[in-house]
Amino acid sequence: MKSRIRVNLKIASVPLLVAIVIFSFGFQVFAEEWSAEQKEVWNVLLADIENFKKGDVQKIMDERHDDLVIWWNTRPEPFDKELAPYRYSAWFKYDIPKNWELNPLTIKISGNIAIIANTYKFSGEKLSENGRLFSVLVKQNNKWLLLGSSGASCEKPAKCQE
Repeated sequence: MKSRIRVNLKIASVPLLVAIVIFSFGFQVFAEEWSAEQKEVWNVLLADIENFKKGDVQKIMDERHDDLVIWWNTRPEPFDKELAPYRYSAWFKYDIPKNWELNPLTIKISGNIAIIANTYKFSGEKLSENGRLFSVLVKQNNKWLLLGSSGASCEKPAKCQE
């Protein structure tokens, strides 16, 4: 009777193992199946992160659309391109992110619009956070520009304005 139970457990464990492998590696397969344009958009975000790590406000602003709208999870309201350099500069005076990891969840492209959803982890000397980010890019004059983004901490969401 014991040997029969062991055989049944071995047989039952095979589908479970297959499911775990598929779930665990499913996100890697997704990234490998991206189109050239999706990879291009993702690389724009990665380059943007490198500019944040350097605290380079001018390079960051060069990658922003004139109709930019950003809503950081720490702010009660969004801000536009006019205020963006002041917000970035104030952040960099306080702390510059040293380590910033992005994990793409989806990248959708429709014409000259790209929508990206990802999670992130960043840390600096004073700040660290895990969160999620939703970004919209627009292709203008053959260049992808950030049109808008909204982030939220996975640990402590900000209160909404009433």
